[in-house]
Amino acid sequence: LKDGGNVLHTSGKTRREIFHLCEKMDKENSERKPGSYFMLKAYLTQLLLHIVREEIEPVPAMKGRKFESTGKKYVAAQIADYLDEHYADKISLDQIAANMYLSPYYISKIFKSEIGESPIHYLIRVRLEHAKELLEQKEDFGVAEIAEKVGYDDAYHFSKLFKKTYGMSPLKYRNRNV
Repeated sequence: LKDGGNVLHTSGKTRREIFHLCEKMDKENSERKPGSYFMLKAYLTQLLLHIVREEIEPVPAMKGRKFESTGKKYVAAQIADYLDEHYADKISLDQIAANMYLSPYYISKIFKSEIGESPIHYLIRVRLEHAKELLEQKEDFGVAEIAEKVGYDDAYHFSKLFKKTYGMSPLKYRNRNV
């Protein structure tokens, strides 16, 4: 908020903590349990401390770009980071959209325009790249185990995607690369 700006630039972790606190405050405010006033005050104190800490060690704002463009790049980068970190989890576009307070259609459109592929294709690529790494290791993981480790419940579906992408089955890939 320095230099007269009205946008607080935060790190990913701080941003998630701030969103989480806002969600807790909203829930606490709507439930109106005994002691809600004090709980809301505590959440607000935490929120303000996060903002103060960001002001002490601010995340640099991107200079020379329109906010809208930076915002779209930021949203796409956040989604990509999330997919990179949570590729092995069950992930839905609706879940990601809800966490970002945006519509699934909008985040899909932004992601494709900024990254060049849809979120699902990006996730498939990330999962298959991790599968290749597991197949190249000395450890002898079975196809079903690798599929599970990279986020697929169905080993057959995983094998079909792998073969479609790399032109060979996971086992054939392992035999060529180990």
